[in-house]
Amino acid sequence: MPGINEKTAICAELRINGGRIPPREHFQHEVGGINPHAVDHTVRMGGKIVWMPTLAAKNHIDKSSTETKNFPKSEKPMLKARPLTVLDDNGKLTQDTIDVLDVIAEGDIILAGGHLSIHEMRPMFAEAKRRGVKKMIVNHPTYVIGCSDEDIRDLVGLGVKMEHSICMFVEGRAHKYGPDKLAHLIEVAGVDNTLLCSDLGLQGSPRPVDGYRSIVGTLLDLQFGEKDIRKLVGKNAAQLL
Repeated sequence: MPGINEKTAICAELRINGGRIPPREHFQHEVGGINPHAVDHTVRMGGKIVWMPTLAAKNHIDKSSTETKNFPKSEKPMLKARPLTVLDDNGKLTQDTIDVLDVIAEGDIILAGGHLSIHEMRPMFAEAKRRGVKKMIVNHPTYVIGCSDEDIRDLVGLGVKMEHSICMFVEGRAHKYGPDKLAHLIEVAGVDNTLLCSDLGLQGSPRPVDGYRSIVGTLLDLQFGEKDIRKLVGKNAAQLL
């Protein structure tokens, strides 16, 4: 799923820019995969965020019989996705990936990791920082991505924010973790480096507003203060936009 999740990005943009919804790019085959030309177009249209591949990511496809087995699918059959990765056969970043990082850096927009594996994200985010990318996010680091606590701390050290999908912490079809896990993940990255986004609105899940009411209640029960809660559910994401 897209991260700084699209619902959160839209809500933050509406509050900041009086209703203007920003363009954003999401790498799948429909836009030519990892495509620097698509990013350049997005930047010139005022786009704010680029996601690396999600449903077409090699890591996502490799886990199709396990973690990603129950991901939503289109009702009508589509061409089978060719696995997308940011690494070449030698384990180095592809030239298209490097070109994308340069366009993101020049446009000063957000780089989101999508469903790449942690083994792809480590070199990608390190190179992104070297090339001047300032806004970086890992989407649901403990689900599909494979981040350990050490991975989270290392990426935060590069300036990467951790985005957790609240659908995994509230009742519904995607519920996976309890309050103690949420508190631990916030502690590992730190409040200032954590975004609590949505991925809600699917069948069997609460509506986004109801989900946010629930997660705010959980945070209050965990003894987080109002200032930190506002950062976690809104301010941190809005500052990136």
